[in-house]
Amino acid sequence: IQECMEQGLIKKSSPMEWAFFNWAFVHGLVSLHNRCRMMVMQLSEEENKALIYRAVDEWIELIKV
Repeated sequence: IQECMEQGLIKKSSPMEWAFFNWAFVHGLVSLHNRCRMMVMQLSEEENKALIYRAVDEWIELIKV
């Protein structure tokens, strides 16, 4: 995380906070998937997978400089 900030790849902030934010985001996605909570979206497994990938892509865009 520190190296990414130094290279200008992600916004500068506390590396500890970035680590926590990223962990919380990934943990949330994994928990929703593993506990079948995504069923509420009424999507196929393939659509759920695509939604997870899109969420990751959006997260990456949000943290970029």
